[in-house]
Amino acid sequence: MKLKLTGLQGRTRNLPGKETEYQPLIDHLMGVSKLATGFCSKFEAELWGKIAGLFHDGGKASDPFQARLHGSPETVDHSSWGGQFLFNKLKDNIGRALAFIICSHHGGLMNSMRISAEDKSSLQERLTKDIPVVEDKYRKEFDSVSLKGLKLPQGNFKRFVFIKMIYSSLVDADRLDSEKYNSPAKHALRGSCDTLPVLYGKLKRHLKALKKTSTPTFINKIRDQIQQDCKSVAFTWWNPFTWIRGFFTFTVPTGGGKTLASMLFALKRSVRLGYDRIIYVIPYTSIIEQNAEVFRNIFGENNVIEHHCNFERRSIRDVDSLRRHHLATENWDAPIIVTTNVQFFESLFGAGSSRNRRLHNIINSVIVLDEAHLLPPRLLKPSIKMLKEMVKSFKCSVVFCTATQPGLLKSNGLDWAVDKATEIAKDPSYLYQVLKRVNVNYRPDIINDDQMKDLILNKSQVLVIVNTKKHARLIYEDIRPHGEIYHLSTLMCAKHRKIKIAEIKNRLRNNEPCKVVSTQLIECGVDISFPTVIRNKSGIGSLGQSAGRCNREGEIASGGNFIVVNINHTFTDDFINEAEIIAERYLRQGKNILDNDTAQQACIELYRNLEDRLDKPSSKSIKEKILSIINSCSIEYPFEKISNLFKVIETDAESVIIPYDDRALELINQLREDPENYAITRALQPYCVQVYTTNLDKIRAYIDVSIAPYKILNDMTLYDSEVGLKVFNMSELAKYRI
Repeated sequence: MKLKLTGLQGRTRNLPGKETEYQPLIDHLMGVSKLATGFCSKFEAELWGKIAGLFHDGGKASDPFQARLHGSPETVDHSSWGGQFLFNKLKDNIGRALAFIICSHHGGLMNSMRISAEDKSSLQERLTKDIPVVEDKYRKEFDSVSLKGLKLPQGNFKRFVFIKMIYSSLVDADRLDSEKYNSPAKHALRGSCDTLPVLYGKLKRHLKALKKTSTPTFINKIRDQIQQDCKSVAFTWWNPFTWIRGFFTFTVPTGGGKTLASMLFALKRSVRLGYDRIIYVIPYTSIIEQNAEVFRNIFGENNVIEHHCNFERRSIRDVDSLRRHHLATENWDAPIIVTTNVQFFESLFGAGSSRNRRLHNIINSVIVLDEAHLLPPRLLKPSIKMLKEMVKSFKCSVVFCTATQPGLLKSNGLDWAVDKATEIAKDPSYLYQVLKRVNVNYRPDIINDDQMKDLILNKSQVLVIVNTKKHARLIYEDIRPHGEIYHLSTLMCAKHRKIKIAEIKNRLRNNEPCKVVSTQLIECGVDISFPTVIRNKSGIGSLGQSAGRCNREGEIASGGNFIVVNINHTFTDDFINEAEIIAERYLRQGKNILDNDTAQQACIELYRNLEDRLDKPSSKSIKEKILSIINSCSIEYPFEKISNLFKVIETDAESVIIPYDDRALELINQLREDPENYAITRALQPYCVQVYTTNLDKIRAYIDVSIAPYKILNDMTLYDSEVGLKVFNMSELAKYRI
């Protein structure tokens, strides 16, 4: 029997100038089923998509829900009925998986059982909940739908990911079909993108034009060779029986042009193998802003989706393009996605419907992990496990792209890592020799701030990078009376930092004196070059990134001066401390810390030394490990708990909005009028500063909390035009001095 559900309505709409209209329930169920079936076909799970779509809103067939559509004030749970029906009919793991997917399609994936009072709900509660009945004649129609052929994959982790992918497909299908009916003009904005073969042509033309206008220097010849390597290796076929070939490393030192080269590889491979999109994953928003702008200029605004918390709406000039951009961030339906580690990995492990919605569009993609050595170490094992599953079961290729490979291979004694990866660059060791731009000068004798001050004052143009905001402020205050000096830290809002970086670049271009004291934020994604960089001791990966800000374009033939000093601060983070100990030992042994093999060995040593903490979600006393939780479940997954444990950035910081300029004031006033407007809160992100609770307590008297839950600085005397938010007084800084 075919579902008809005659006489039942699914939703209402009120278009301008028209009376209330009703969408037949069968139209919505069939529309969602068709879309979800298509999404699930990408991983041979069409029947799952079909069934989930047909049953997801089965509860709307109840009399109370039909009455609500016609004005009844009674709230009706319509999402539990389909889950209950299928679970009670099948009485097995397949039924429970479908129940998870259907019962959760509005509020996010639940825990199987209630774990704490904070849990929104649990699947067990939803399956035993007293809900409105569906009239027998309609129930019989649902009962006639064949469920034969549904199968779950073997393996608890595979099953966990499989359920999330079906859930993603259902959520996106439901949202899209609803949008098409309720907001047809908005829906029409979706999907106006070029194909990847067209984008590959655009990139080839851009590189050809770049070559014509560039001076034929030795470095440019090296960059050309790297691009040829990318095109050659991109032809490697994906093979379901040798899925490990889906992993690649791309090891290119700073100055080798790896951003465009890695995109060339991704596009060439996509065209060759029929991939749907490229997902470019980056650790810091500062790098995203820079790379996304490069990609937009080459490929066009509609083809590049920049998805992160600090995205500035003004970076896209056309209104319709901005609307399309916002829509595409919902489900990543665009050819090129540029996003953060936070967005990417927390979507893969998260429970919320909004984050899960985009998961099915990760399938059949090339995933480029830029600065791969900065993958979150506490979550490294589950992250690698997920990437392996994306390659093995969901037709992805993954590229570890970095100047300092972390060595995430089983052959390095890491049994949880990747079996094999193909190197894209033909000869990384040669590249490191010919692209050497700096001379490392280790100064173990510089052990206090006064010595560092003397070193800085002897330089006209110098970048100083330290490990904490307190230390950066302290050194800045020491140097402040002695000429043109800049400070950079995350106590300055992103808009403020962007302005200061532009000023710094201008002084460097004009060969004017310029001293900068910064935290690690400048290490990645800031295209800037100093003749001298002074770096306080840190892990080798961080030292390598700092060196990348020195003589970046090889403008000093004899090499830039990269000085590592030895001021000692102990950190609460065991990974930071251990990485620093390893780097200091290598420096004392005279090893070349900028050599890729040395940097890789340092990463491997770090992972081996702290292997029991590579799946330790919190630095606090949480003993549970994410993989242990997932692997102990055959179907009773605590999805919400796993989501809460998997946090890339573990912090007790809160966001404070800074009324930094007229635009910020305008947005704050709009927020007062419409505090639930997501577009306004997104537009305010570049004006936010994350403040730890201990520091926030010092300034709470100057924070406006009248627009809950937002916090707005209401006394700009606390925000310095040079150092940003003043949460440290000088006596407090003095205690930090060494």
